[in-house]
Amino acid sequence: MLIVRWWRVLAVVLPVMLLAGPLFASADTIGRMSFWVAPGGSDAFTQLHRDLVTPLLSDRGFLPADVPARATPDSVVSYLYSFTSPTALDSTRHALWQTTAWQATLRRLADEVGLASTGSIRCELTRYTGPAGPGESSPAGTGLRVGPWVRFDVQDNLPANGAGGLLFDAEGVLWFSALFAQGLVRYDGETFTRYSVADGLLGDRIRVIYLDRDERLWIGTENGLCLLDDGRLTSFTVADGLPAGDILAIEQTRNGDLWFGGTGGLSRYDGERFDRSQGALVDKLISNLITDRGGALWIATLDPVSPWTEDSPIYRMAEDDGILVDMSQTVGREGIYSLFEDRDGNLWFGQSTRVTRYDGHSTISLTRQDGLASGNVVTIAEDDDGNLWFGSGHDGLSRWDGQSVSHFTTEDGLPNDQIMHGGIAVGEGGALWIGTMAGGLVRYDGIRLAHFTESQGLPTNYVFAGVQDRDNQLWFATPAGLARLDGNHFVSFDTRDGLAENRVWDLGLDAAGDLWMLHDGVLAMTHFDGQTFETIPIRVENAQPGVYGKDVMAIGHQGQVWQSRGADLYRHETDGFHQQILEGFLADTRITALYVDQKGQLWLGTGQGLWRWDGRSATRIESVLPRSVDVTFIGEDRRGRLWAGNTVGQVVRLDGERNETYSPSTGTRIGMIRDIIEDRRGHLWIGIYGGGVVRFDGLVFQYLSTRDGLINDAVQGFVEDHQGNIWICTDGGITRYRPSDQPPSLELGVITADERYDPVDELSISSSQDLITIEYRGHSALTPRDKLAYAYRLVGHEDDWQATRQVSVSYRDLPIGDYTFEVKAVDGDLNYSAPATMVLHITPAYTQLALLFGFTLSLGGAAVAIVYGVRRRRERDLARVELAKERRQRIELLPHHIDAWTVDDFVGASTAHRQMLEQIRQLQEDGGPVMITGEPGTGKELAARAIHAGSSRHSGPFVPLRCAGLPADVTTSLTRRTQALSQLFGHVQGAFPEAGQDQEGVIQQAHGGTLYLDEVGVLALPLQAHLLRVLSERKVQRTGGSEPEAFDLRIIAGSSEDLAVQVEVAAFHAPFYEHLTAHTLSIPALRDRPEDIPLLAQWMIDDLSRGLETKSVQLGEEILQLLGNTPLPGNARELRHLLERALREQGPGDLRPQDFNLQT
Repeated sequence: MLIVRWWRVLAVVLPVMLLAGPLFASADTIGRMSFWVAPGGSDAFTQLHRDLVTPLLSDRGFLPADVPARATPDSVVSYLYSFTSPTALDSTRHALWQTTAWQATLRRLADEVGLASTGSIRCELTRYTGPAGPGESSPAGTGLRVGPWVRFDVQDNLPANGAGGLLFDAEGVLWFSALFAQGLVRYDGETFTRYSVADGLLGDRIRVIYLDRDERLWIGTENGLCLLDDGRLTSFTVADGLPAGDILAIEQTRNGDLWFGGTGGLSRYDGERFDRSQGALVDKLISNLITDRGGALWIATLDPVSPWTEDSPIYRMAEDDGILVDMSQTVGREGIYSLFEDRDGNLWFGQSTRVTRYDGHSTISLTRQDGLASGNVVTIAEDDDGNLWFGSGHDGLSRWDGQSVSHFTTEDGLPNDQIMHGGIAVGEGGALWIGTMAGGLVRYDGIRLAHFTESQGLPTNYVFAGVQDRDNQLWFATPAGLARLDGNHFVSFDTRDGLAENRVWDLGLDAAGDLWMLHDGVLAMTHFDGQTFETIPIRVENAQPGVYGKDVMAIGHQGQVWQSRGADLYRHETDGFHQQILEGFLADTRITALYVDQKGQLWLGTGQGLWRWDGRSATRIESVLPRSVDVTFIGEDRRGRLWAGNTVGQVVRLDGERNETYSPSTGTRIGMIRDIIEDRRGHLWIGIYGGGVVRFDGLVFQYLSTRDGLINDAVQGFVEDHQGNIWICTDGGITRYRPSDQPPSLELGVITADERYDPVDELSISSSQDLITIEYRGHSALTPRDKLAYAYRLVGHEDDWQATRQVSVSYRDLPIGDYTFEVKAVDGDLNYSAPATMVLHITPAYTQLALLFGFTLSLGGAAVAIVYGVRRRRERDLARVELAKERRQRIELLPHHIDAWTVDDFVGASTAHRQMLEQIRQLQEDGGPVMITGEPGTGKELAARAIHAGSSRHSGPFVPLRCAGLPADVTTSLTRRTQALSQLFGHVQGAFPEAGQDQEGVIQQAHGGTLYLDEVGVLALPLQAHLLRVLSERKVQRTGGSEPEAFDLRIIAGSSEDLAVQVEVAAFHAPFYEHLTAHTLSIPALRDRPEDIPLLAQWMIDDLSRGLETKSVQLGEEILQLLGNTPLPGNARELRHLLERALREQGPGDLRPQDFNLQT
């Protein structure tokens, strides 16, 4: 019935719509044709326009627009027309102006009402208003980091390497002009979008960008002014009364009026019409405008002929009476290139040789003698710390902290010293964004990430620990003495000041706020009460010989101070430190960590696991961390839960009820856990020696490393100061990190089921759809998109939040019911976006059938529907059986090929493993051939991929060639030889019967990257000689081809055979062997590093579980011991096969030793 009614309505309305035609064109893109007429000629022009212009334009398809027109000056008469797009308007204008009829009409109008001296009437057709075009969008790259500077250029899809006029809007989106007439650019942290004339701008040379108090964007161009408001662009030109020339400055006063300055002088817009200023400002070049805290408008001018001369006054226009006052006697007549008001209400004037501050009464100036950069000060900004930044037109940046000036140039990492006008803006998290002439767009993270090294007075860049005392002073332990931060520089203390020893390993505060220092190589600690350093002796009584280790210390909440040396434990008493014997504690056990909890219990980390001493006896805490690995950290969070970490990146949480273990396979990083703190937001900071920083909020892990601006990845300790800054002590100095509290944004993407659905708030899907995929995407100005994490849940199916780094989530076989999907984006500082939600209804599969037929179904029809439903259910049951079978088979088909692998992806902690990684890092820096040897299954290809990933060729292809797959009988079969040469060097069409088209060989495919020869020892001798010749000449000729092709690649080979022996027996080409072994790398077998087997086995179990979409299991010590005692001639590959088979055969629950069917 509804369908019939709908068609009835359409049948009546549609003919009317078709017959009526448009009364006016749709108001998409509106153009304005303006004519300048002589005074008093408007009435006569109106008649002439009706008789001459209107017929001509109608014949060419001009349609009047039903849009109210703005007021124009008395000498301008305007008409509005509608066009389908800005491009259509431009092409129509061009075509019209080329016609002789139009030119004749303009001359006729000039004779009647125009200016006779010009021979024609002035007329222009420009865009008036319309929707902004979509622009040209490109995904933004991650930029190139040099210390605190991150550069974005054309390689990151920046439209041009010059950027100016930077401005952040209310949503945190960055807008700026692309230099060299490349238009306006929008950057949302993920995408660069360029807008040009094709999208509705009046010009592509953007001079100024301004955000008014209604959050509308004003864009000044060489051809006039554009207003971007809610997706629509409105244009203002001289036809509106705007002065001719470039718009260089925009400012809104407190009454809402907008002022525009440029090469044509100064004008005011009150929302209806423009008024041009007269008097002293006529024909002045207005360079800058600003409204001070009192509401007065300041107007900076430059001499339009010689702007560098000292004849460019600054004016002040009072808010109440509008009187213009020349303020040159205050700041001088030197040209002013920038104006700025700081948070204290002081005005700053950027000039050609100085920057001047005016507080309303007096001025002070900063010059080159104060450290200011030379050149015109073209832009000024203030960061979140109140520092003033000055950009020079050719000498980089200057920073004024209220006391001194710091100067930054290309020598400090700034990509380019030419800062553009308006080229500094402060974004989210306090990051400074800088636009340069030729160095692209630059982000300075020195506000959020500040580094302190020997340059700031540290006695050495090796910093082991830090603490903030009761007077809020920061102290740091180094092997060259104690350091205290005073302002931005350090003061050092050593034995000459009373320290017991210069090597300070650790620091701590007791209950009284006194400072204690742990030393190495001396039987004493140092105590500091705020006035005097005092040496406290350690009285050794029954030291256990032969047990060595780094000294550690702990200070309890009640003030008790503990220290250990090797296996000996000492406690501070009135006359020094005395040795303590703990009942139940194993003798000769090396102590590697100490901690006193809130209850006063002493916790000891050792090479034999974790121990607790309650004041009476010591107890080993079983099944927490492996006994064979040193416990290197013990600490406590605010909830009284104990945290411990060891040398292989494992962290355990003990809360008295259940223990939770985290490892590199579940979120931490491989390396020694040196420190863990809980910040004021409840987030954990985990410092890993060699692994950087891991942050954890209980659900999501995020990371901070040198790639993110950390000064060094060898992290030793943390300090959180009273302002919430985290001070990170490393082997390369100190990084002060200021976490941002600005949350990311998030939007839902498409939903895929039976079809693709656009983002909606509510969606109904039939239960016949076994798979539903929901996409989403987060945005952050500070966290790259590939480092965003997400938290999601489907309420009604899983109420607990899940963490992922994927940008989509899939659900299979959801039961009929109602659900709510929620997802949040999580940035690098563990800030969560507001949740994006969608209500999901899973309806019975027969619901649509019932709605379609409604009451027309007979009893027989209902029976058919029931049969259909039963049949559909059987189909779904069979599908589930097939799915289960597929998942069982998939474990045997899990690909061992990995597309990308880096040094950080290897799993292991043994000495042999670390030495291998260090060799790989060295080989990454060299570009020569490498021969990788090792037993089968040790991971030779992974090592090759890691060398490639860290080399200068990382952006090029990595092409593996399985030499065993090439024909071996190339000497007896011409066909086989041709096939092998074709795979290596390619062929041209028609080279042999099967050559239907040109084909590249692996040499061409690896151009610009790395070619990996897997098991090169099986490569036929003739092919070895041929390949050596091609590699030496760096030119290759395809089979059947006539012209050689140049190539550039790196060769890496792998072999599990002893090729040196093969060379001796002439089974391998000796010159080829010499070429490949320019560098060598040996991969150790698992039997040579048994301590890596537990870590590797757990990582493999977690990886296999993810691939099978099953819950991971924790391998117990009995299984790990079993695996460690099992011969594994196939190394890691065989270990993986054992785990695959056990995982396949296990029932519900954890794995058991019998699941492996091994004999030990």
